[in-house]
Amino acid sequence: WMNGLSRISGWIPVSQQIGESVTFIEPRLVVDNEGNLGGNFLLGHREYDDDQERLWAGYLYVDVREAERGVCDQLGLGMETLGDKWDVHLNGYIPIGTCRKTLEENFFSTGGGVNSSANFVENQLVLSETQGAVRTFTDQVAVGGFDLGGTFELAEWDDGDGDLRAHAAIYHLGAIGIDDAFGWRLGLEARPVEQIVLGVMYQEDEMFGSNVMASITASLPRVRPKDDVLEEFERNFEVVERLGEPIRRNHTIVMNTISGREDDLIEIEEPLFNPQNGTDENPGAYRFIHVDLGAASNGDGTAESPYNNIDDALADASDNSGTALGNPETAENQIVYVDASSSPDIDAFEIPAGVRVLSQAPTQILNGSNDAFSTFDQVP
Repeated sequence: WMNGLSRISGWIPVSQQIGESVTFIEPRLVVDNEGNLGGNFLLGHREYDDDQERLWAGYLYVDVREAERGVCDQLGLGMETLGDKWDVHLNGYIPIGTCRKTLEENFFSTGGGVNSSANFVENQLVLSETQGAVRTFTDQVAVGGFDLGGTFELAEWDDGDGDLRAHAAIYHLGAIGIDDAFGWRLGLEARPVEQIVLGVMYQEDEMFGSNVMASITASLPRVRPKDDVLEEFERNFEVVERLGEPIRRNHTIVMNTISGREDDLIEIEEPLFNPQNGTDENPGAYRFIHVDLGAASNGDGTAESPYNNIDDALADASDNSGTALGNPETAENQIVYVDASSSPDIDAFEIPAGVRVLSQAPTQILNGSNDAFSTFDQVP
């Protein structure tokens, strides 16, 4: 599931009855090969069953892992039974929230615009178009699930201080937005001496494919009851001494990196630009000053509230021209647009430099462009 990790952990009894039960905590710090930190905190309880000469345990835990774009959290719970020759372990892994971090994403249009329109909004001619869009992404997502496995003793030596065990398990992996996967694993664990465990494992699933893992675990000598204490209770020593074993589970949050594509429709709205002047910083959108000569009241020159006379519109255009505002590169963007629906007689007027006067009487052509759309050589 990952290239490699190192961990340091503890096993601390909180309360216990010698040879019978123990409540314990397991704090653990994990570091992967990329330097990302993680860890977990586990609270567990084990009981010795006199009739079956087995240990039964239940536990809860919280996992934390640092990912490339944040931190992910996970809750877990599990149960196990440990014996002299065979064990069974069941663990559940539940990511908190939707731990999905976007590592990379790109957007681009597929063209083929539909529902194109052009409408005046305040002092701009706004071009609208619905376009096909594609988002490509690479996400890192926390994967939950469960595993069910067993270990079986194949051989032992040094009065049980060394042994060879086989491990087999099935598991399930799942997360929101990705396909679930089932897998299996097989492995061997050799404990040449009490404090050293060497392991090799092969696993295969539909999400990560085939993987081979090797591990080396070193631990401090365990403190265990003396033989005469156990003999007094007539307990199986090799089982009872396992009250202090660490829990067998996956000690880090599983992360999967996925790539995909999402198709959508997006609405693009941008003003019409003057292609003959302007800069990258100031592309020079046309500014329309609207005039309705038949209006009962005088407005502010927007499409929603036009002026009712030419003189105010020309003054507005002159005051807001690029030359007047110190931006000569946008000097040609002021257009007085006259509604001829009820046109009274008007006096002659002088058009200021850098200002154009258009009307609705004949169809008139205006050169324009827009980065988000195709270039409009002429817009009527």
